Amino acid sequence: MPLYLNKPTSPLIKKRIASLVAPLLVFSVSSAVAQQSDYIEPEQASGLHITASQTGKEFMLATANPLATQAGFDVLAKGGSAIDAMVSVQAVLGLVEPQSSGLGGGAFLVYYDAKNKKLTTYDGRETAPSNATLELFMENGEPLAF
Repeated sequence: MPLYLNKPTSPLIKKRIASLVAPLLVFSVSSAVAQQSDYIEPEQASGLHITASQTGKEFMLATANPLATQAGFDVLAKGGSAIDAMVSVQAVLGLVEPQSSGLGGGAFLVYYDAKNKKLTTYDGRETAPSNATLELFMENGEPLAF
């Protein structure tokens, strides 16, 4: 059975996030170049689900979406490697939450190869090009209408 761990979100964290996001929303809505996509509601929070600690005897995985968890589980259950499962999980995440995952997005990886006793890490956090400026998405002093 796949294990799906939700991201814990305490009321304090929600309040802090709201205090950071609210000024941005006010700016977007009041902006003279507001467009229809600016008014799309954010995805619903998954809430806090407290579960007992779990231990995996063969494998364990957790993702941001149960469909991605199931994809990874299916690959591992059929004998695939952790990297095979990771590719499957990421492909599904790119479909079910394209705003957070997928082509052009960032990624972090910590992989332990038990056979060779080797730990590999990858920091694929996206960065702006070195010649990017604050005016990159401006034209005549006004934001571009995307």
